[in-house]
Amino acid sequence: MIESDCCQRCCCPNTREFTVNILDKSNPQEVIRIHREFKCCSCCGCWCGSCPHCMQEVTVESPPGTIIGTVTQVGTSFGMNYLIKDAYDTSTLYIIGPSCLCHGPATYCCENKFTLLGSDHETEIGAIHKKYSVFFRECCSNPDIFSMK
Repeated sequence: MIESDCCQRCCCPNTREFTVNILDKSNPQEVIRIHREFKCCSCCGCWCGSCPHCMQEVTVESPPGTIIGTVTQVGTSFGMNYLIKDAYDTSTLYIIGPSCLCHGPATYCCENKFTLLGSDHETEIGAIHKKYSVFFRECCSNPDIFSMK
Protein backbone atom coordinates (compact mmCIF):
# COMPACT_ATOMS: atom_id res chain seq x y z
CA MET A 1 0.00 0.00 0.00
CA ILE A 2 1.30 3.46 -0.89
CA GLU A 3 0.55 6.39 1.40
CA SER A 4 0.93 9.85 -0.14
CA ASP A 5 -0.81 13.21 -0.24
CA CYS A 6 -3.28 13.99 -3.07
CA CYS A 7 -1.96 17.53 -3.56
CA GLN A 8 1.65 16.31 -3.78
CA ARG A 9 0.67 13.52 -6.22
CA CYS A 10 -0.91 16.06 -8.61
CA CYS A 11 1.42 19.04 -8.23
CA CYS A 12 4.79 17.47 -7.34
CA PRO A 13 4.63 13.81 -8.42
CA ASN A 14 8.40 13.41 -8.76
CA THR A 15 9.28 14.97 -5.39
CA ARG A 16 6.32 13.96 -3.22
CA GLU A 17 6.66 12.28 0.15
CA PHE A 18 5.44 8.70 0.32
CA THR A 19 5.57 5.53 2.36
CA VAL A 20 5.16 2.10 0.80
CA ASN A 21 4.08 -0.65 3.18
CA ILE A 22 4.65 -4.16 1.85
CA LEU A 23 2.65 -6.82 3.65
CA ASP A 24 3.12 -10.58 3.91
CA LYS A 25 0.12 -12.02 2.07
CA SER A 26 -0.15 -15.09 4.33
CA ASN A 27 0.10 -13.03 7.52
CA PRO A 28 -1.15 -9.42 7.15
CA GLN A 29 1.97 -8.02 8.78
CA GLU A 30 4.24 -5.31 7.37
CA VAL A 31 7.54 -6.87 6.26
CA ILE A 32 9.12 -4.04 4.24
CA ARG A 33 8.75 -0.26 4.51
CA ILE A 34 10.01 2.18 1.88
CA HIS A 35 9.95 5.89 2.72
CA ARG A 36 10.88 9.15 0.99
CA GLU A 37 10.65 12.65 2.42
CA PHE A 38 9.22 15.52 0.36
CA LYS A 39 11.92 17.72 -1.16
CA CYS A 40 11.04 21.09 -2.62
CA CYS A 41 13.28 22.15 -5.51
CA SER A 42 12.49 25.85 -5.31
CA CYS A 43 16.21 26.64 -5.03
CA CYS A 44 16.90 25.77 -8.68
CA GLY A 45 13.61 24.90 -10.32
CA CYS A 46 11.78 21.57 -10.24
CA TRP A 47 13.48 20.32 -13.41
CA CYS A 48 17.06 20.40 -12.12
CA GLY A 49 18.14 17.03 -10.74
CA SER A 50 21.78 18.03 -10.29
CA CYS A 51 21.14 20.41 -7.38
CA PRO A 52 22.14 18.67 -4.10
CA HIS A 53 19.03 20.04 -2.37
CA CYS A 54 16.82 18.33 -4.96
CA MET A 55 18.40 14.86 -4.82
CA GLN A 56 15.85 12.28 -3.75
CA GLU A 57 16.64 9.45 -1.34
CA VAL A 58 14.49 6.50 -0.36
CA THR A 59 15.19 4.31 2.67
CA VAL A 60 14.26 0.64 2.69
CA GLU A 61 13.56 -1.07 6.01
CA SER A 62 13.05 -4.76 6.73
CA PRO A 63 11.78 -5.48 9.23
CA PRO A 64 10.32 -1.98 9.63
CA GLY A 65 12.73 0.03 11.77
CA THR A 66 15.88 -1.69 10.42
CA ILE A 67 17.41 0.06 7.39
CA ILE A 68 18.69 -2.49 4.85
CA GLY A 69 19.55 -0.04 2.09
CA THR A 70 18.94 3.21 0.28
CA VAL A 71 18.08 4.36 -3.22
CA THR A 72 19.70 7.71 -3.98
CA GLN A 73 19.19 9.96 -7.00
CA VAL A 74 22.38 10.51 -9.00
CA GLY A 75 23.11 14.05 -10.14
CA THR A 76 22.08 14.47 -13.76
CA SER A 77 20.73 17.57 -15.44
CA PHE A 78 18.01 15.63 -17.26
CA GLY A 79 16.29 12.39 -16.38
CA MET A 80 16.23 10.36 -13.20
CA ASN A 81 19.07 7.97 -12.42
CA TYR A 82 19.48 6.18 -9.11
CA LEU A 83 22.08 4.24 -7.17
CA ILE A 84 20.99 1.37 -4.92
CA LYS A 85 23.19 0.77 -1.87
CA ASP A 86 22.99 -1.91 0.79
CA ALA A 87 23.08 -1.38 4.57
CA TYR A 88 26.89 -1.12 4.38
CA ASP A 89 26.70 1.73 1.82
CA THR A 90 28.01 -0.55 -0.97
CA SER A 91 26.68 0.10 -4.48
CA THR A 92 24.69 -2.92 -5.71
CA LEU A 93 22.55 -1.70 -8.65
CA TYR A 94 22.18 1.32 -10.91
CA ILE A 95 18.83 2.49 -12.31
CA ILE A 96 18.40 4.59 -15.44
CA GLY A 97 15.03 6.31 -15.23
CA PRO A 98 12.87 8.00 -17.85
CA SER A 99 14.23 11.19 -19.38
CA CYS A 100 10.88 12.99 -19.56
CA LEU A 101 11.03 16.57 -18.24
CA CYS A 102 7.26 16.88 -17.80
CA HIS A 103 5.82 17.48 -14.33
CA GLY A 104 2.31 17.64 -12.97
CA PRO A 105 -0.53 16.58 -15.29
CA ALA A 106 1.82 16.33 -18.33
CA THR A 107 3.72 13.47 -16.64
CA TYR A 108 1.06 11.03 -17.84
CA CYS A 109 2.16 11.56 -21.47
CA CYS A 110 5.66 10.17 -20.81
CA GLU A 111 7.02 6.64 -20.81
CA ASN A 112 8.00 5.53 -17.33
CA LYS A 113 10.55 2.75 -17.77
CA PHE A 114 13.31 2.31 -15.20
CA THR A 115 16.17 0.14 -16.53
CA LEU A 116 18.04 -1.90 -13.89
CA LEU A 117 21.80 -2.26 -14.40
CA GLY A 118 24.37 -4.21 -12.39
CA SER A 119 26.97 -2.51 -10.20
CA ASP A 120 29.17 -2.17 -13.33
CA HIS A 121 26.53 0.29 -14.71
CA GLU A 122 26.50 -1.66 -18.01
CA THR A 123 24.86 -5.09 -17.61
CA GLU A 124 21.07 -4.81 -18.00
CA ILE A 125 19.33 -6.95 -15.37
CA GLY A 126 15.71 -5.94 -15.94
CA ALA A 127 13.23 -3.07 -15.98
CA ILE A 128 10.37 -1.60 -13.96
CA HIS A 129 7.44 0.02 -15.80
CA LYS A 130 4.88 2.41 -14.25
CA LYS A 131 1.41 1.85 -15.69
CA TYR A 132 -0.80 4.94 -15.73
CA SER A 133 -4.54 5.09 -15.31
CA VAL A 134 -6.84 8.00 -16.13
CA PHE A 135 -5.51 11.39 -14.92
CA PHE A 136 -8.37 12.03 -12.47
CA ARG A 137 -7.98 8.55 -10.93
CA GLU A 138 -4.21 9.05 -10.59
CA CYS A 139 -4.74 12.34 -8.73
CA CYS A 140 -7.50 11.17 -6.40
CA SER A 141 -6.40 7.68 -5.42
CA ASN A 142 -3.35 6.08 -3.85
CA PRO A 143 -2.88 2.90 -5.95
CA ASP A 144 0.01 2.74 -8.41
CA ILE A 145 0.64 -0.21 -10.69
CA PHE A 146 4.16 -1.29 -11.62
CA SER A 147 5.35 -4.26 -13.66
CA MET A 148 8.78 -5.86 -13.69
CA LYS A 149 10.48 -7.65 -16.57
